[in-house]
Amino acid sequence: MDIAQNSLLLMLLDMFFKSTLVIGLNLLVIRVITKRSSSSHKHLLWVSGVLCLALLPLIPLLQEVVPGATDEAVKIFSISVFADAAQLSTALNATQHGFLLLLILTMPTIFLFVRVCLSLQKVLRISRRAELIDDKKIKTSVRRIRQVLQISREVSIRESSAISSPFSFGLLHPCVILPTTYSQWSDSVLEDVLVHELSHIRRLDWVSMLLCQGVLCVYWFNPLVWLAVRKVDEEAENSCDAAVIRCGKSNTEYAENLLLVARECRDQRRLLAQMMVDRKLLSNRITTILENPMMKTISRKMIALSVAVAATLLGGLGNVQLLDVQAQASDQEMLPLNQSVPLYPRRAAEAKIEGWVQVHFDVTPQGTVDVDSIVVVDSEPAGVFDNSALKATPGFTFSPRLVNGEAVEVKRVQYVFKYQLTAPPEGQAWPDSYTGRPAPGQQIVPPSN
Repeated sequence: MDIAQNSLLLMLLDMFFKSTLVIGLNLLVIRVITKRSSSSHKHLLWVSGVLCLALLPLIPLLQEVVPGATDEAVKIFSISVFADAAQLSTALNATQHGFLLLLILTMPTIFLFVRVCLSLQKVLRISRRAELIDDKKIKTSVRRIRQVLQISREVSIRESSAISSPFSFGLLHPCVILPTTYSQWSDSVLEDVLVHELSHIRRLDWVSMLLCQGVLCVYWFNPLVWLAVRKVDEEAENSCDAAVIRCGKSNTEYAENLLLVARECRDQRRLLAQMMVDRKLLSNRITTILENPMMKTISRKMIALSVAVAATLLGGLGNVQLLDVQAQASDQEMLPLNQSVPLYPRRAAEAKIEGWVQVHFDVTPQGTVDVDSIVVVDSEPAGVFDNSALKATPGFTFSPRLVNGEAVEVKRVQYVFKYQLTAPPEGQAWPDSYTGRPAPGQQIVPPSN
């Protein structure tokens, strides 16, 4: 596995450990400090933890924008990868492999994001096709509940035959959609449903749901993040159940009404909205309603605690890199890849002249010969083989010299061309392309300074 792929996997491991610490610390706070607190308190802490996960990847970007916040991230564990020239060359040319690995690792993210978009599209389609409920009794009830819950935004109440569970969604223009069977509900059941869904709107639970789904798309590989998202949803439902009880409904009566609505709900795919009935959570919700009065609301102390926990996590992990990989390469000398064979001058061959030519030249960081640097140092006999050697030298190629993993130029590389004759075929002359009997040249590389 090359260095680029190692870096990508270590980045995911770094995200995994950070998200585990964030969710783990939130779970510890909820279990120890808020053991007897209400669902609203727990929901607030879970949402603050998820918000920390959403902000963690943005901390390095914010540090580049904010003046004076450009300190290098603290690295807890640093892994050094030593590689030779061949490995580094492979890593530099592994763009396609790195892209393929990145595509594989991001496939779950793409899948989850597409699923969220399709679910949101379905919610909007149901809302557009739903009919506005023009019932004075329901309008009066909604107006009264909004005053009790202190909701200043206008809330539209609609009905649709495409759903079996009431749900709410929206931020600026929130909407509550009821199944067409709501007309068969008693006033008590309808009152509980409206209080429950309007409580979601007051608490901005739909916004926190969108935040959770976005975080889940990024941290899909951590099971604790899935747990946190489920807890946010569960505590949001428990908090709205508590709101119904605080409005004067008894535990047992509300539990009976919730079960009545659940019996009418057929199994359907979960939508990106605050659905009142989720069969996966129903059993725990009924137990919580019957055993816990849930009369507590969010206090300023709990808000301060949530802010403190979030600030601590962001401050402690935002500028810390738990895992880091650094590519370090050992120095390596230049190695010949291709040695050009010179042409044996025909006149020298006919005259049975042998000799040698010593040249020196510079090798570029790319491993090629700098043509302007080629110089004949010495030759024997003088001037006979010089042109042949000068024409052959530019054809040499080398693996570059590496110093601290970087290719550098090598000055005054010396090479000796040897020209030796062999007997020509009987009755034939040497052709123009005759190269004689090439003997390996001797390459002399000056020591590095």
